[in-house]
Amino acid sequence: MHSNWRTTTLGETLPFSYGKNLPAKTRSHSGEFDVVTSAGVVDSHNEAYVHVPSIVIGRKGTIGSLTYCPNPVWPTDTTFFATETDACDLRFGYYLLHTLHLRELNNDSAVPGLNRSDAHALEIYLPPLSEQIGIAKVLGALDDKIVANRLVIEKIHALLHAKWHAITSTGASSTQPISSIADVNPRMPKPHRGECSFLEMKDLPEFGLIVDHWASRATKGGTKFKNGDVLLARITPCFENGKMAIVDFLEDDEVGMGSTEYIVFRPKEGIPAAAIHAIIASPEFRGFGYKALTGTSGRQRIAAGDLKEIAVPWPAESSLAEYRLLAHALVEKATTLRNENQVLARTRDELLPLLMSGRITVGEAEEAADVAGTAASES
Repeated sequence: MHSNWRTTTLGETLPFSYGKNLPAKTRSHSGEFDVVTSAGVVDSHNEAYVHVPSIVIGRKGTIGSLTYCPNPVWPTDTTFFATETDACDLRFGYYLLHTLHLRELNNDSAVPGLNRSDAHALEIYLPPLSEQIGIAKVLGALDDKIVANRLVIEKIHALLHAKWHAITSTGASSTQPISSIADVNPRMPKPHRGECSFLEMKDLPEFGLIVDHWASRATKGGTKFKNGDVLLARITPCFENGKMAIVDFLEDDEVGMGSTEYIVFRPKEGIPAAAIHAIIASPEFRGFGYKALTGTSGRQRIAAGDLKEIAVPWPAESSLAEYRLLAHALVEKATTLRNENQVLARTRDELLPLLMSGRITVGEAEEAADVAGTAASES
């Protein structure tokens, strides 16, 4: 233990307060302040409940979830929130909470949740305030770069969709059944034995352009995919939330596997995946999809066969060629940024426990972060 670090409790350092209920029907939905639940930011409102930077902690639902909020927000009654104290820099506190395994403090009542007294009793190892700020600066710089990269990917996503809408809204465009431009749930050979790249439904981002993360695991069955495929969630509420993405992370000739709860669209030769992505994200396509839902209201599904003959707008060949070039460059840029984020996130996760336990200094962490940043930019 460093001589200038001290042992204390979470409650003495960063106490939790209760969020306040804000039913969906009373939210403005277009305000400047985020509404934060245990699932993260879910809505907006024209008033804030907490007017200073805060950390929102999942109390019920996703227990122990953490949302860093640098601006005023409304934490709902499924959460706690914490604000900066004289003893604890707020952003340092956010990273500290990541090391405390709050999800394990689930009480045994009929409605499980995070017990505040148990959380407050947790023993922590606290450096001086100046060192807290230095630790938060190192880890925060990595997270800030990740956020900046995600914003660029979102802008690429929006640009590709806007460009597609523009070229298919002219008089030169026609219509095509989607089955003429993409194979829907195509047959594929089985992956090699052993572990393979695997995607769960949760791995698909909401209206995301490319897959952010995936797992490697052994599996006997599921839906097969390869690079360039566009994946779309086929159950509610995931279909309604727009879970979809382009696959771009497999090695040469590798076959991936995933949940059967999404549909694979494989663009035919010469058709950019970004075009298929823009088509299945469109309100018109999704409107048809809603009509094709079957099953119980809480777990409805879309059959892949019901989507094959949906007529979609299609541009003139000259416009398609222009879009193909744009899409290739922008999706490649998005992939580079996604790969960079994975390096940055891995570095942050490796440095976090070392810094929080005092096993490395801020200076050593800064050197590691600089090396990671260089490696990420070259990836």
